[in-house]
Amino acid sequence: MVRNVVAVLVGVLICGILISLIQMISNMLYPLPEELSGLTMEDMGKPETIEKLSAHIDGLPVAAFMIVAASYLIGTFVGSFAATKISGSGSIVGAAIIAVLFIIGGVLNVTAVPHPTWFAVGHFATYPLGAFIGWKLGSKGESTIEPSVAV
Repeated sequence: MVRNVVAVLVGVLICGILISLIQMISNMLYPLPEELSGLTMEDMGKPETIEKLSAHIDGLPVAAFMIVAASYLIGTFVGSFAATKISGSGSIVGAAIIAVLFIIGGVLNVTAVPHPTWFAVGHFATYPLGAFIGWKLGSKGESTIEPSVAV
């Protein structure tokens, strides 16, 4: 059980780091306007900040959103692959936990900051897809869907 918990924690950490690193590429290619750089959490609660951020997001090209969606797919894939390998059980449960945690983060993100509807809805497919592929490749013949073997 401890091994499974550690596996999920490591998977979540890897997933979060990869998402951040890949999104840095998007931020370099499509930087925030000067008035939005260096925002604090307090600033994010202000309506005028949300309006400026929303206007910036509305002006982003599709490529910027594709990089972000790719970050979610790659992050959950690698995090789930690592969790599956570390747990050694072949169970899908660790990968599913990682997907669910990042789906919750995605919900919080799209509700806090306006996104185009197609992205707000469509990006949710990346988490379970990445987790499933990571689990499938990580388990290589040991795969089991029964939750009793994992957590």
